[in-house]
Amino acid sequence: QITNAEEASHLYAIGVAGMEVAAGAVAEVPAAATKSFAVRVRVSPGGVKPGSNKITFEVRAQDDPSITVREKSVFLAPR
Repeated sequence: QITNAEEASHLYAIGVAGMEVAAGAVAEVPAAATKSFAVRVRVSPGGVKPGSNKITFEVRAQDDPSITVREKSVFLAPR
């Protein structure tokens, strides 16, 4: 979920440290709005340990890099 409290719409780039975003890497959010987006993350086989892996999402406005948010999450790999 991305909240845009600005008075202008923004196009946000979504990344994950050390992993590839397979789908949903860009999201547009209108001014003064909140939108939910699905983001698909993938790694190559053997790229992470089995089980829970800590990851960090980074959401950055493409037109204003000072608008950046980092959120912690987990990536669950099959055992």
